[in-house]
Amino acid sequence: MKKLLLIIATIGLVSCASESEQKSLDRIAEIYDAKTSYSKGFSSAAGKETIRNFTAKVSESNLIDSLNPNVTSSNIALLVYQGFEEDEKDKYNNIFVQMVNKEGDTADYTYPVPAIAKVAAKSPVFEAFSESVMNGDGGKIDEIRDTESIPEPIGERLMITITKYKDKYGSIIGYEPFGIAELSDAKGTAYQFQSYMVFSSGKKIPYIVNLDTSPEIEKVYGFRFFE
Repeated sequence: MKKLLLIIATIGLVSCASESEQKSLDRIAEIYDAKTSYSKGFSSAAGKETIRNFTAKVSESNLIDSLNPNVTSSNIALLVYQGFEEDEKDKYNNIFVQMVNKEGDTADYTYPVPAIAKVAAKSPVFEAFSESVMNGDGGKIDEIRDTESIPEPIGERLMITITKYKDKYGSIIGYEPFGIAELSDAKGTAYQFQSYMVFSSGKKIPYIVNLDTSPEIEKVYGFRFFE
């Protein structure tokens, strides 16, 4: 009687990152003031689909050590995904995030690419909000607000607040997303994008933007700046 030999292989490869992948790793290093590295690998079993993974390793970051690892790891996975070329988005099954704190402790997180793709689809709304704040465009803020959750126009009042920030801290030079959380309540679920608004003085003001997870809804359900 012949024996059926099932071979399962898990292989890790340190191949070269593509230009787009390297840009996303550089962006992660910039946001978190961290050291980054990566690996690519796949696991295969006879007669089954080959699973391909991309691993981003992030270490030596005071910011990561001070934040909730669940929200930072998901944001890192999103930044990796956003750095993929279109053909690369279909190439990988999972994005692994490995974070190492200053004591050398390691935490590993797995994000299936389809789940990250859903978050990425919402990112343009967060980006539109952030860029509108940078450009002083209160009208755009009102265009993308959910009128049920935010019934009254808010753009003009927000711009007044932002102007006060500018008077204190200088011009806005950019924004740095550092976390993503998924929230649930009686009304449903939302993605919360967590970011810093960066001023020319070096001041960073954290803010959050909440977006409904439904693919067809592209509105801001809530936001808040924390000074």
